[in-house]
Amino acid sequence: MNLPPNAGPDIESLKALDAAIATARPNFPDLTKTANNPHFKSSYASLETVLDCVVKPLAKQGVNISTSGTLVGDRFFFCTTLSHSDGGWRCSYFPVNDPSPQKVGGCETYAQRYNICGMLAITGGADDDGNTASGLSAKQQNGKAPSKPAASAPDMTAW
Repeated sequence: MNLPPNAGPDIESLKALDAAIATARPNFPDLTKTANNPHFKSSYASLETVLDCVVKPLAKQGVNISTSGTLVGDRFFFCTTLSHSDGGWRCSYFPVNDPSPQKVGGCETYAQRYNICGMLAITGGADDDGNTASGLSAKQQNGKAPSKPAASAPDMTAW
């Protein structure tokens, strides 16, 4: 994606966005896994649960969340944007590997959930250190997935 020089928010509006997110974070309730995937025999935090946790605390700080589909070259992505009332914004892109309408529709909530959680540094439960994504079985993980607490968000107001 080619952007013109100096495209995007200025440093002061980014600082305002980061400060707003840092102020909102302590007001996020615990994000719990409320949905089940019977195919993989796993649970996850649904998009509805993620939004229920973050929308109101962020809105009180002037931060909005939006997601749209976009083409970058010949590839389709979902772009989720956190935007602040002072003009600052950050976005995260999630690629769609199969551009058929059914696959794009199926990927939409997944993309939004991952983009939002990634930009806000929130998780829906124990971190298995990427073992599940790497295809390691529970036996290969010594019988259980390691549980590490989610990392605390950095102090973004100091940036």
